[in-house]
Amino acid sequence: MPQIEDVLTQRIPLANKLEQVITPNLQKLYQTIRTLEVNRQKQLAECVNEPEILINLQNIDFSEILKRIDEELKVLDKLRLRFARKTLNIGVVGLARQGKSTLLQILSGLTDAEIPSSDRMPCTSVQSNIYHQTEGNTYAKVYFHSESSFFKEVIAPYYKQLNFSPIPQTLDDFRHQKFPEPPKNHENPAKAESIYKHLRDDYYQCLDQYALLLKPEQRQEIIKKEQIQEFVSQKYDTQGNPLVFNHLVVKKVEIFCHFGAQGVEKIGLVDMPGLGDTRLGDAERMIEALGEDVDFILFVRKPVNSGDFWKKDDIDLYDDAYQALKEKLPLNLWSFMVLNHDETNWNRCQDLKNTLVNQPIRVGGCVIANCKNPEQANQLLATVVDYLAKNINNLDRQYAESCQKVLTEIQTSIDSELEKARKVFGKTIKIETGAETFLPQVQKLIKSITKSLEDLLETLRKKRENEDQFFKAQVETVIQSCKQDTGIPSITQIEDRNKEVKGYGTTYEQYMNEVRAHLSQKFLSIDDGLKKSVEELKNQVANVLIQQGKLGALTEKQGTEFLRTIAEILPDEIIGGKPCKIKFGFQVLADFELSYRGFVQHRIRQHLDILTPNESEVLQLSKTPTAQQVLNNLKTAHQEAVYKCEESLMDFFKEPNQAAFAIVEEFLDRILRAEDVKTEWEIFLLQSREKIWESEFQGKLIEETRRKEWLDLVKLVENANQSEKLQILN
Repeated sequence: MPQIEDVLTQRIPLANKLEQVITPNLQKLYQTIRTLEVNRQKQLAECVNEPEILINLQNIDFSEILKRIDEELKVLDKLRLRFARKTLNIGVVGLARQGKSTLLQILSGLTDAEIPSSDRMPCTSVQSNIYHQTEGNTYAKVYFHSESSFFKEVIAPYYKQLNFSPIPQTLDDFRHQKFPEPPKNHENPAKAESIYKHLRDDYYQCLDQYALLLKPEQRQEIIKKEQIQEFVSQKYDTQGNPLVFNHLVVKKVEIFCHFGAQGVEKIGLVDMPGLGDTRLGDAERMIEALGEDVDFILFVRKPVNSGDFWKKDDIDLYDDAYQALKEKLPLNLWSFMVLNHDETNWNRCQDLKNTLVNQPIRVGGCVIANCKNPEQANQLLATVVDYLAKNINNLDRQYAESCQKVLTEIQTSIDSELEKARKVFGKTIKIETGAETFLPQVQKLIKSITKSLEDLLETLRKKRENEDQFFKAQVETVIQSCKQDTGIPSITQIEDRNKEVKGYGTTYEQYMNEVRAHLSQKFLSIDDGLKKSVEELKNQVANVLIQQGKLGALTEKQGTEFLRTIAEILPDEIIGGKPCKIKFGFQVLADFELSYRGFVQHRIRQHLDILTPNESEVLQLSKTPTAQQVLNNLKTAHQEAVYKCEESLMDFFKEPNQAAFAIVEEFLDRILRAEDVKTEWEIFLLQSREKIWESEFQGKLIEETRRKEWLDLVKLVENANQSEKLQILN
């Protein structure tokens, strides 16, 4: 029929849109929300000490939204499959022995050899989709379970239904694990026993007869017309025991044959196993098939001649069918009830038709037809096809609009949660780690540096009239060494030298030079005391800058090396075009030294003239000198020189402290009091903020990273949640 072909043609763009646009967009939305939810859980763990943020995070709930999206993805896949089909499919549903297979035989031209019918045990075991083909031999495509899908979808439900434990995890486990004993004390003992027998007799005891058909992956196989029956139906012996088992591992079969009726080329027929047996999974498989493969349902009901009425099984069957699309498309819009009559039950059919209005079974129409009669069966099909031709577009639209309504509700729920998500971290969206944020800390630190250095200077001011203990101790050590280690020769050495140089005058002069040199060398070690004093001073300044000034974060060096390193770190220019004054101040202090040669030596040398030949202070020898006189003169001169040096040095014990005060005051003038140095400090400290305030800086970075990460994810969800991205119908 042209109308049916038009419908199928109109469906194609919608199927493509669902596959290529709507579903990927919804999957992306799901993933972005899932990622945001993972981040929310992470943030909850990291914000335990931030109660306001914690509460905001706890008030967000994406769990229900994710669940609804997951469900709607499955619904949209059913809608896609519906629109992608090349036929309009009519599903024939009913309890066992109602005439479903008989009706399908009449409509499709198939026989008992392909889809058996029987008034005894249930025959149809597998969903069969039957399609028209214009020419060619009848054949079928068989869809087989994989090993894993067979175990998961067929075997495992029996163990769960019967409360058996342990449940095998694989088909191999099922084969080798001891088979359970019959269930005891079950609340439905008869039903449980029947289910148990299905598991044992059909699946466990006969495993070897069908297991070879199971492969690691699901597969399809084309079979001939003559093979169809063994893959779609069951045969039983006279005691009701199953005889064939291939159908057990089949998910569904597609049969291609020539329909006898006219104008049904684009119509497909779906044969469902009859319900009412205790074989597990039939109802679930029917629901899945109705949702994925069927556009219209024919409920087939054959009342018995002796008297019949609408039963609980009829209502349960209807409810099962309703689950296929639920409220997405009310079942009464896409189903008919067919009351199958024969020569004996016409009145019973009329009774059921008349009382249907009082039942909770809602269908689009109720038809009484003899399913064995080709004319009536084909008239029934024509009625359904005509109904579909008139209504299928509206049904498709209503189905799509129902899906769209749910998508819109989901998007609205997402917007509500996103509104809360944007406010998780309060009104301030961005945390700054730049200069403006740290300027107060910088100014506070400059005040701390200034105060601490001024305090140190005041301490040095008070100490500048005190003796420097390092210097004094070193002088005392040197004087003691001078007195103990004079370098004066013995009488014997003097006599030997006299013989060597031929005169006591020359001997005396030589020994004066040697004793003087020995003595002056002693005073060189005064350098150690001066260096200790200077290093102690630099350590004091460095400690203030390291501790109160936080500059220790810039280098691990101490003392002089700290000052020198800071001088190196400081740029040559901080304020454009001007040499850095702070850098110069650090260089001055780092290079400052007090040395013996520059500070003391000239004062010592004048007191050594008494040991210097030809100087007026030298003790003269007599005209007839002796070795003893030379020795006595040397001792006297040495003692006098040491005494005068000691007296002279005692006057300088305060000078290292005075020099220390002077250089520190100079240092403060350079780094704290000169023009523009405050600006230089601000710029330098701001440039160094990442190291100086490492924990705070890192804390701010972490917080900023957390906020940015969160808000970026919120933005991704927001972008994915645009309404136009999930618009099914234009």
